[in-house]
Amino acid sequence: MSNFVFLIPSEEEGPKRYSDVEWEKLLPDVKKAAQTLGYTSELWEKDGETEYDEYDWDELPKDVKAAAVILGYDEDSWDE
Repeated sequence: MSNFVFLIPSEEEGPKRYSDVEWEKLLPDVKKAAQTLGYTSELWEKDGETEYDEYDWDELPKDVKAAAVILGYDEDSWDE
């Protein structure tokens, strides 16, 4: 029997899909996207804010916007 754990994001679509996933269990590409947005394990676990939280979608740098998309954001959900 293997000891693999498969991470399945919640069935919720959009930015909340990873909100209940612990930092250590994030898939590598999702964790990298979160780091690009400024998250650390501590900020992630405490639902903290990063410097980009105050930016509008149109103000985000290209790489940060791409990371936000990986986490499930689009312009509407980001600007809420």
